Amino acid sequence: LDLVSCPPSQADGTTFSRVPDGGEIWLNGTQATPGAANVGDASVPSVSVDYSIAPTAGEPVILVVNFATSETVSEVAVYYATGDAPAYNVDNKITGVIGADSAVVTMTDLNVAGEKVSFFVAVSLDNGETYYYDKDNFETELATLTGDPALWYSYTAGSVAAPTLALTFSATPTEGYEAVGLEYSADVEIVEARIYFAAGDSPMYIKNNKVKGEDEASFTQTGVTINMANHDVEDADGVIVGNSSDPGVQISFYVRLALANGFEFYFDKDGNVISDDTNDDTDDGPSDAFKDDPTMWNTYTNKAPAVLSTLTFPANPASTDDINVELGYSSDEEIVEARIYFAGAEGLYVKNNKFKGEDEASFTQTGVTINMRDTDIELVDGTIDGTTSDSGATIYFYIRLATATSEYYYSIDGTAITLMAVDDSPADGAYDSSDAFKDDSSLWLSYTVQ
Repeated sequence: LDLVSCPPSQADGTTFSRVPDGGEIWLNGTQATPGAANVGDASVPSVSVDYSIAPTAGEPVILVVNFATSETVSEVAVYYATGDAPAYNVDNKITGVIGADSAVVTMTDLNVAGEKVSFFVAVSLDNGETYYYDKDNFETELATLTGDPALWYSYTAGSVAAPTLALTFSATPTEGYEAVGLEYSADVEIVEARIYFAAGDSPMYIKNNKVKGEDEASFTQTGVTINMANHDVEDADGVIVGNSSDPGVQISFYVRLALANGFEFYFDKDGNVISDDTNDDTDDGPSDAFKDDPTMWNTYTNKAPAVLSTLTFPANPASTDDINVELGYSSDEEIVEARIYFAGAEGLYVKNNKFKGEDEASFTQTGVTINMRDTDIELVDGTIDGTTSDSGATIYFYIRLATATSEYYYSIDGTAITLMAVDDSPADGAYDSSDAFKDDSSLWLSYTVQ
């Protein structure tokens, strides 16, 4: 019955709506009125501008100015200036060829490689009114626009340099704690930083198998950490066939960065860049071939964490007693460290406050007993504040098991031994939740000396 393509709204608190309410004119950037009638003046045009911010040098530069209004548009014009310090000149004006709801403006001779071109748009109506628009498509007073070229649209002709990208990820991340860190830079705004992935020994590209890094809270123009844990994996029919955190399953993935000018860049496992100019509305052979060849993608294989299965210790030891903490554990990898880190009344992590269980005579790959008796407690400032056996002292502590590739932090949540934090950075991974755990001794174990 009805179909409309919705453009991005101009700003928070604005919307794309029929004006007047239920009418035929769709205006962008109108005031949002949830649960109430739409408001706005349909005679005032709303506009959006489609153009490349990095058009090919020497080729025609085409702008498409889309407009919507209840009035008849008599002229669409662009006022322009060149250089890094543009200045308004009433004679620097190019008019467009007007269609039903858009005008095509050809920026004649404004396509010199490396030369910045700035411009703003004017829309004139048959009723004699003329409206001017800034780079955010806001209707703006002419005096304001001419006095502040920072409000203008701009482009610079020439080729688009590929973004740089550096990846951080573990080849053997812990299941449920997978993450990939991206560091990048580009001459053009990065609007998407995505990971496309597949699972198993015969991976294939499925469009829905993606994680949108631009939606992550950590997304910036210099990098993002993308959580790869617990994402469903679809097959070509849309059927869920696995999960990105299934243990022992190889995950293949690649990174795609998309720029504000419509260019997309794909990165293979060796750091090579495959580009796709989507502005030409055609399939791009190199990127399609890359998506069809998972041997060029990055890979990792999830592993199960080391497991702390038993943990016993005296909750109220006497000051003269041994304070034996007995640990039982297992792992698919060799356990190279089984440590206890502790703190006193200060309740703060100090690296020197530790017992290295791997140095105990009782240490094995299945368990160790660590005696916490009569050991100095160092404060953050390096001074000593009693011992772990002082009468009346409450001692906080946690368990850390480490393999060559990961560290696992354990405490007790209620009555259950619980994996509280994971650090995959020893294997160059991007996931590390240990700092937050170490900074909160309320999550640790404790005993009180009698």
